[in-house]
Parts: sequence; structure tokens; C-alpha cells
Amino acid sequence: MTQDQKKEIYYLLNCLCEGIIKDDEFDRLEELLNSDRQVREMYVDFISLWSDLRTFQMSVSPRNDGGISSIQNVMDTPYQISDTGIWEALLKAEKEYSALEIAEEPEQEAVVGLKPSNKKPSRFYSIYNKIVYAAAVLMFVLIVYNYVFPPKYTVEVATVSDQIGVLWGNSSETMDINDRVLTNQPPFILDKGLVKLEFDDGVNVLIEGPAEFMVERKGLSLTYGKLYSHVYETGRGFTVDTPNTRFIDLGTEFCVLAEKNKSSELHVLKGEVQYFYGLPGANKSSKIITENNARRFDGDSGEVQAIPVANTSFVRHLDSKSGFIWRGRNRISLVNILSGNIFTASPDGVEINPVTGEYVTHEDYVSGIERSGGLEYQEMDSPFIDGTFVPQGGQPQVITSTQLKWQAPKTSGLLHYNLSDRKIIYDGVSDKRYNLSLKDDPGDSPSLLMHPNMGLTLDLGKIRKEITGMNIVRFSVRCGIADAMDEVLSTLYPDGKVPELQKPEMAFIVLLDGKECKTERGISLESGARKIDIEIDSEARFLTLAATDGNQSFVYDWFFLEDPVLVIESQ
Repeated sequence: MTQDQKKEIYYLLNCLCEGIIKDDEFDRLEELLNSDRQVREMYVDFISLWSDLRTFQMSVSPRNDGGISSIQNVMDTPYQISDTGIWEALLKAEKEYSALEIAEEPEQEAVVGLKPSNKKPSRFYSIYNKIVYAAAVLMFVLIVYNYVFPPKYTVEVATVSDQIGVLWGNSSETMDINDRVLTNQPPFILDKGLVKLEFDDGVNVLIEGPAEFMVERKGLSLTYGKLYSHVYETGRGFTVDTPNTRFIDLGTEFCVLAEKNKSSELHVLKGEVQYFYGLPGANKSSKIITENNARRFDGDSGEVQAIPVANTSFVRHLDSKSGFIWRGRNRISLVNILSGNIFTASPDGVEINPVTGEYVTHEDYVSGIERSGGLEYQEMDSPFIDGTFVPQGGQPQVITSTQLKWQAPKTSGLLHYNLSDRKIIYDGVSDKRYNLSLKDDPGDSPSLLMHPNMGLTLDLGKIRKEITGMNIVRFSVRCGIADAMDEVLSTLYPDGKVPELQKPEMAFIVLLDGKECKTERGISLESGARKIDIEIDSEARFLTLAATDGNQSFVYDWFFLEDPVLVIESQ
């Protein structure tokens, strides 16, 4: 048992004996007594000592005038037992005692052989006895005080590991990166910005301003503000206090919102949190909130309401070097990545000519059918895209900037349209505009048109640097030929007799570092959309996507990638 745990137990026991224990403190004491034999032994020793102390006080406190001694007053107000307070109390008690009168004893007959003494008891011994008595009382009181009310020490408990855009309130404590954080300090007032604290016992805390908080040995007191806490096994029991609530971690990831009106919210992302709540003066209640649940405590009425978990409302990770701030979104759309962003899509859309590897406008797309045999790999000037290529088949071809090669299946070598996020396309043959989507697609998902024959390679290493502290764990997409192809075929072949070689059929291949890890062949209108979900190793650098036409002459296979995403999680 640590010294801090002992201090907590002594504090709770003292509140119990003084009759000032709160409901949540009583519940905490009961929990400790039920779970730990050593705590029960401490309880017995403490109550015994307290009882002896009270008995001692009763025996020495009454005065002849019926008053209460200064020493008892000191004992009933423990904060007065300081070096100055106790000596003043003892001095006052010394003055209150009247001089001790020593009555003369009647003369007794001398005993044969002994010579009677004419000496009287000296007043020195009376004063000496009083001093010895006072010293004994002082020693006893000081021992009991340090046992019951251990002094508050300033202890280093955490380190400021990072921060972004911080502005501290006037006349408040401040923090800088790599500063050590102490307990029992004045409140920190964060007007704006983000601060990350790493506690020594295995707890990471992110605080978002505006906020006011104090750091404690096993937790944090949050007057107002937003907080995210990731508690590892060694930090179990981490506590967050708000004006009307207390949250005790049971091995979790959880978020706390404390408002200035004393309302608060608890959002449990993983694990469990024990939740104590109640208005001042009212009975306190306790519940355990489990994963993917949230509660709101009303600071005016005291009511508790179940609310949806706010998975993306609290900052869970930051990196001041790259400026990356993560609020829990675990999916990065490829549409954003292609436009050079992580979590934001470009308002101008995405259009890439795979023949040249250049960004172009929606209007400047590949015109007509281009025979693209013999083209080399085109590296791109993009934050996250390594390059583009046209799958040829027949022989290995370069698909990364590091010269990794892959042999594609045999293709027609033809290409039409750009790699694009467009959902409306103009067909020069039928002179119509078509809305692109897959069956059962509501139409609002970020999507890519990846017409065969086309290849694209992403640099996962560059993406990881942008999202420092995060892992890329999966690639997921729903893909297939756009439903609008039915309309095209109906226009071209009104009688419904589509030649076999003109029926859309293609393949989609996913590669990691030049090696095929997923191949979907025979994708057609009849086969419907395919769901692809692959794991990505933490060491993989290149993710390559390739769409091929299966060596057919028909090139209007509007291959559609619905909601292509990289799934990420914190390290």
C-alpha cells in the first residue's frame, strides 16, 4: 500500500469519526473496507486510537470553573495544531492553573535510629512536574496529529508531454512542454489551447481550454473544461472530480465535460467508470457506467440523463510538431487523402490524370480513348500520393517510387476518364449525364471513380508522419460497377442484346509493398458490389489500388469506390 493510499484512508476515517463524512466518501470507505484486509486492520487501529485520544481529552480537559481547556480546543480544530498554536495553548493552560499549595503534614514521632528531616517540598519540583506533563501532552498530540492528519506534501506526479495554442489566464500557474507538474499547487487556468499530461503511474490526460483544473496525486480536479483520459493498468483508480461529481476509473478511456454552471458529462469510450453524483447537501448516489455509454448530470436539478456517446467531440491525440489534432475519428477518407488533406475534403474536388500524374480540373479530363502502353510510373507532387500508373500486363512494371514491380493481369491497355471524386459524368456516346452510385448506396458517401485501366499508389509512411501517434490498421471499401452503366447499355443496345465482349467485367487488386493481398475478379453488373476489408501491417509503406478491364475492348466500366477509407487507431 502506497503512502498516498494510506493518506486517503486516514482522511476518510477522520471524517467518519468527526461526523463530517460525505455520502460519496462513505461509499469509498466502504468499498476499501470490503476489498482490502489491510484497510480493515487500519480501521480497527484508528478507531482504537481515536477512542483512547477522546478518553484522554475528557480526563484532562475539565477546569474548576466548568470551562474547557485550551488544549481540547486545539484538538477539536486540528489545523490549529501547529508549532505556534500548540505552544500558545500550553502557555495559556499553564497560566490558568492556580499555584499548587502544599499542606504541612503533622509532626510524627521520630523513629529510633532516624533523624527527622526539616526540609519542605521545593516549588521547583511542582513547576518541573507541570513542564514534564505539558511536554508529554505535546508529544502525544503531535504524534496523533501526524498519524491522523498527515501533512500535505508537494509531489511531482506528471509531465507536460505536449501542447498546442495555449493561452494561460492572468496571474495563473503556467506549463511548458517537459515541465514537471506538482500536487497542491494553485489552480491552472487555461483560457484556450490543448495540454497533454503524462502521469507517472500510467495515465495520459488531454485538457482542452477554456478550463480550470488542479493536479492531484491520483487524479485531477476539473472546475470547468473538457478532458480526455487514457488509463493504463498501472493507473487504475485515477479520479476526476468536478464540482458535483466524482469519476473513478476502473481501467478505461473516458471523457469529462465540466460546465461553469456545475453541470457535467461523462463519456465512457472503453472499460468502466464509477460515477458519484449529487447536489451539495443531498444524498450522494453511485453507479458504474460501461463502455459506449454516457451520462449528463444537471447542476441545477441534480437529475441524471443518458445521452449519446460523443466519440468525436473530445481531443484524444495531438502533435505540436505537425499540428495534428485528433478528436476520435477513426476513418480517413481516400478522397481527402487524394486532395492533400487528412480529415477535410477539398471544396474543389479531386481530379488526377493517371497518364501524367498531374492534378487537373473536372473539365480537363482524358478525352476519348487513349492507348497508354509503355508509359512509365508517374511520381506525384502530392503530400500522400506516391504516384500513378496504367496497368499493362504481360511483364512486370514499376508501381512505386522505390522501383517495386508488379505484373498486372493482361489488359486492353486502354484508358478513359481521370481518377475523380465526381458523381456525375458526361457520356460522349449517348450525350447524357449520369449519376454514379452503387446499389443500396444513399449517395452521400465520399466516393471515387476509378475507371479501368488505372493504378494508384499511396505512401502510408507519409500519412503516418502526419498523424503521429496513430496506427493505420485497415483499408476498407465497397466497390463495383456503377448502376448507371445499365442506362448506357440500354441506350447502346435498345433491344437488350448486349454482345458478350461488350458486357462490363473487370478486376480490382489491392497490393501492399508490391505484393497482392486482395484480388476481386469477375466484377460485373450482375455480380453486384463487393466489400473489401484488409489489415495493414504497421511496417507496410505503400498501398496500391489497381482496376483492370480483363483484356476486353469495352472501356466504359464505370468502376466506383464507395466510401474508401483507411481505419486508424491510437497507439
